[in-house]
Amino acid sequence: MRDKLGFQIPAHIEALWQEADTTGRQMVRDVHRIKNLVEKAIERRDLAFREVNQGTVSELTNAWRYLGGIIPYAVCPVCEADDRRAECVACGARGFISKFRYDRCIPQQTKAARLVRLAS
Repeated sequence: MRDKLGFQIPAHIEALWQEADTTGRQMVRDVHRIKNLVEKAIERRDLAFREVNQGTVSELTNAWRYLGGIIPYAVCPVCEADDRRAECVACGARGFISKFRYDRCIPQQTKAARLVRLAS
């Protein structure tokens, strides 16, 4: 099993990876569906939704983004899911990180060095 970058997912985190992927994707779908239903009800000026406003839609959008952090993208480039994993602040002991965290929190030098290693 490989991550989205092509790195081998260590066997000892495969079950967690699969569980997080399945659960995260389902939660993201569910929150997105609810957000869309609320938006449509607000647009229709549905009487039942009078206490719900655009702030609710914003909160659901934020929840959708945050829950995306459950979905695994890459084996953690800091600890590489090894013995250091329990203390790793990059992945929070999971051994993997989300696409958001990979894109925004991992230095370009680290990404480049790992990709060179993958190509060798």
